[in-house]
Amino acid sequence: MRKIILLIIIFITFSFSAFSTTNINYEKTKIKLIVFGPGDEIFTRWGHFGIVIDYPEKKDLLFDYGNFSFKENDFLKNFIKGIMKYSKEVAYADYVIRAYKRVNRSITTAELDLTPEQKKLFIDTLFFEIEPENKYYQYDQFKNNCVSEMNRLINEVTDGTFLKDTSDSTNRTFRETTRDYISSNHFYNLLIMLLLGTQMDRDITIEESLFLPDNALKQALKTVIPDGNGSFKPLVKDIEQIYVSHDRDPIIENSNANFTYALILGVIIALASLIINIIPIIRKIFPIIAGLSMSIVGSVLFFMAFFSGHYYIHDNWNLIYLSPLNIFIVIGAILKLHDKSRDIGTKIINWYINISLGLTAIIVLLKLFGLITQQNGEIMLIFIPLFLLHYLGRSTLFSVKPSKTVDAPSRASLDERITIDLSSK
Repeated sequence: MRKIILLIIIFITFSFSAFSTTNINYEKTKIKLIVFGPGDEIFTRWGHFGIVIDYPEKKDLLFDYGNFSFKENDFLKNFIKGIMKYSKEVAYADYVIRAYKRVNRSITTAELDLTPEQKKLFIDTLFFEIEPENKYYQYDQFKNNCVSEMNRLINEVTDGTFLKDTSDSTNRTFRETTRDYISSNHFYNLLIMLLLGTQMDRDITIEESLFLPDNALKQALKTVIPDGNGSFKPLVKDIEQIYVSHDRDPIIENSNANFTYALILGVIIALASLIINIIPIIRKIFPIIAGLSMSIVGSVLFFMAFFSGHYYIHDNWNLIYLSPLNIFIVIGAILKLHDKSRDIGTKIINWYINISLGLTAIIVLLKLFGLITQQNGEIMLIFIPLFLLHYLGRSTLFSVKPSKTVDAPSRASLDERITIDLSSK
């Protein structure tokens, strides 16, 4: 219910014509950057960004370029294909701020020290961009999000000084920068590390790092612009912390991959597979459920990695573990339910998992030689213990090597053996 209320408040919009840009006192009007801290949902973990127009004599407006709706026609299908239509909206600032306070998200504003002419250009552009024919754009998490659009606007108003000297490398990758906001939540971290492909493991520039609201604010704080008198002045005139969130997962700057957690999780899964095999019914049914789930997820990942516009998922070596080929586990498990096809089912699953383990070994080798740059060690450590347990001939999650039993001799065979022994004497 809280989410519904938030969405209703945030998406309250109105015709921009009701707020004419004429008769505005640009000298007293203030333009502020507003940064919202991380939220609970995974798509809010990196914060949000907007522009506030603080009028001296009427209600403040907040321009927000990061709006979408789950109820949009074919939203899920378009998302999988990489078609993400976002809109630029405007709402009363106090409504939005109260909504973000209710969901415990930090709020910071930074007033820009602009001339009346720069403010007019800024405001006119904002209103122009929320017109029906201009308000929709193709969203990109890393290159064209709610922050990127406004970064370009700020750069235009400041005659290119905002993005000046931002071509230097940060010596960090998209993956590492992204991880800072999710490393304290192991589930979110592993999910994102699973999705991000090789293209996310190159060093990025300062400008590329500004896709994050916090980084855009930091860039504004260190930017200086001409003051009109032959000197320079800070772009940010004043900064204010409106609200500080509490009891949230921390943002860990320069965070590292949590290999220890991934390995522990992998060992737990491997040991759980031994326990599963103790109960016959679960041993027969669980491989079918697990294999089917993995093949469905793998099919979606495979499509997004090869056929979608989600370039950040492309070139993803994690497809070795989650792909449509996981269906072989299901096929093998079904065949093992019947006595006549049990050996064939076992061979199919053995073949599939042994190949997966072999490919994992090849990836490790290629990583050592620098031929594979994807930093997916956390994901690999989740699956390696299970594969090794299988390779060592133990019962595994997929019950690929059932223990062999020796049939007890029948009564007839015992009588026959006794007869033979007596006759020999």
